[in-house]
Amino acid sequence: MPFDASATQLLAAAALGSMRDALSLLDQAISDGGGELREAPLRAMLGTVEDANMEALLNAIVARDGPALLAESGRIADLQVDPSGVLSSMLNLLQRIALTQAAGNSKRKSAPDSVPDFAARMTPEEVQLLYQIALNGRRDLPLCPNPLGGLEMCLIRMLAFRPGGTDLAAAPTPQRS
Repeated sequence: MPFDASATQLLAAAALGSMRDALSLLDQAISDGGGELREAPLRAMLGTVEDANMEALLNAIVARDGPALLAESGRIADLQVDPSGVLSSMLNLLQRIALTQAAGNSKRKSAPDSVPDFAARMTPEEVQLLYQIALNGRRDLPLCPNPLGGLEMCLIRMLAFRPGGTDLAAAPTPQRS
């Protein structure tokens, strides 16, 4: 059967270690893919985004570029993916960055090439804070009236806060007249 190696890695990650889930997902992916296991149709089936999308989001956050963040968020929304899956992908990327910072472990099979660059550009405290914001955002998505709006608010929160009191919340409060 024709397949993409990247699709097998994606399938394994989606199964979360369960062989039964992996076989079930594989069967569905083969059926949806016309007898082939290809990354793009599998991503559509799983509602996940490509590493490039996640890297663009994180680049905008690190650069504190709100317009770029919202533009990429809009592109991701156009893909009609699951907002929870986007936050899961962000959590995975941040975890890989944290591992690289802690142990120089950038050679993991599933780590994107951008991980060492992010590890060098971000402080460990920043990575941990962003991870916590994404984790809380994923947990809170079911409470949001609109999951896509919940994803956007989580991304804006990541943009707004930084460790060490350099966040927007530390800015002076405007005085009302």
